[in-house]
Amino acid sequence: MRLPQSNLTLPSWLFYSFAMVIILLLFGRLTPAYAIFNSDMYFHLGIGEWMLDHRQIPTYAINSFDPSLPYVTHEIWFQWALAWLYQKGGWNLVHLASSLCLFFTVYAMVRLLQEGRETKDLTGMDVFILLLLLLPMMMMFFSIRPQIVSAPLIVWAFVWMVRFTKKPRMWRALILVGSSFVLANVHGGVWPVLFVLWGIVVAAYVYQEKRLPLSFVILSISQFGVALFNPGGLENILYILLVGGDPRVAEWNEEWKPLVYTSHPTLLLVFLLFLFCVFLMKRNPLSLFLALGIGTLAVSGFKQAHFLFLFLPFFWGLVPNTNLLRFSLSFSRFLLLFTLGVVAYAGAGILPEKAEANPNYPVEEMAYVNQHYHQPKVLADFNVSSYILQQGGSVLADGRWDPFQQDESRKGSRNFTALERSYYITKGHLPILLEEISLSHPDVLLLPHNPDGTRPFEEEAITKRFGEPVFEGTWGKVWDVKEETP
Repeated sequence: MRLPQSNLTLPSWLFYSFAMVIILLLFGRLTPAYAIFNSDMYFHLGIGEWMLDHRQIPTYAINSFDPSLPYVTHEIWFQWALAWLYQKGGWNLVHLASSLCLFFTVYAMVRLLQEGRETKDLTGMDVFILLLLLLPMMMMFFSIRPQIVSAPLIVWAFVWMVRFTKKPRMWRALILVGSSFVLANVHGGVWPVLFVLWGIVVAAYVYQEKRLPLSFVILSISQFGVALFNPGGLENILYILLVGGDPRVAEWNEEWKPLVYTSHPTLLLVFLLFLFCVFLMKRNPLSLFLALGIGTLAVSGFKQAHFLFLFLPFFWGLVPNTNLLRFSLSFSRFLLLFTLGVVAYAGAGILPEKAEANPNYPVEEMAYVNQHYHQPKVLADFNVSSYILQQGGSVLADGRWDPFQQDESRKGSRNFTALERSYYITKGHLPILLEEISLSHPDVLLLPHNPDGTRPFEEEAITKRFGEPVFEGTWGKVWDVKEETP
């Protein structure tokens, strides 16, 4: 059974106008420095290094002011791999591995587009489609975070889901079960996306065929069952619901807020392009149900909006050829050209030995602290806490989120969680900063430079309370506050 088709068309130049603007806006975003130096990468690296050194999985918030807080990593395989790569070859090997992930992501997107075009007996790819395939790598997915593994894994899994519904085979079912298991251990937080996609594929099949095969039910149970075999169990794969559902997290982190597209013009253009594709394509149950699912994700939050990029090729693949530029490539030739491009990117991105000297993080400051303090407790801006963790310091809260928003972390006259206290300290709340020093007894306080007077803290007030800083580096200043604690 097919859904009614729309006879309404729009000028094809609208597609290309939007595509060109998007490409111009995003071109140049993807550089090795952008991909590697982000705050989340450091806590992933730090936890991975800890696991390799201790040969165990952490069950508490390591390198924190309160190590009694329960915590089980939900990205264990990624953190292991990142730490191993860094120990064996530094940033260069990490960069080469990320280049390989980039290749497999685009290869998966090519297959996704091919799946859409084969559905309509279409061939070839328009030159603008080739360019649009590069968009995800210019955005969030190719910083060194678990997304670089989970993104291609999710797209590949969806391709095999569609193929399984067409021709159910045991080996295809095993691929899907294996994908569920791997995703639950590499990036458990996004595992629900995989299960929702499977639900969309099954719902489309049932809508069209008016039956639900037993093999689909068994495969559904199997995918869910194997996902439970991870260090955190059910809580791990429901992380995005348990943590992301906390309204306080959305208040503090832009990535978890419902997306206001007027504040993100690039994403707005991509969303409109997605709507045009959905509007013009010859609809069938799968494409319609998937469009509803991806559209819902696109408006629910900044993180989820990036699935627009990953699945846009499928929707564009369903749109008939426009022949505006009368230029197309075979899939094999495109992959050959793109492989050469990835090799060039990997080679051009080889980083110098001093790549760690990033002015956005307290590199010199932590070198001083580690030289003068043993296993230091460091009170600092939340935005650099993950770097401090990776350098061996203990922090109030960092990008792990979940242990620091638990009720067990509540302290002080305001009964704030560790995450709340860190948030208000970062925003410049001096009384909470002073109270935290009395509560947690840190060794040092790190604050960034304030050349233009825009930082929330007045250095005079800090200096008056704690004396002159003991060290000043490129990023900021270090105050010794150990003597200020009883």
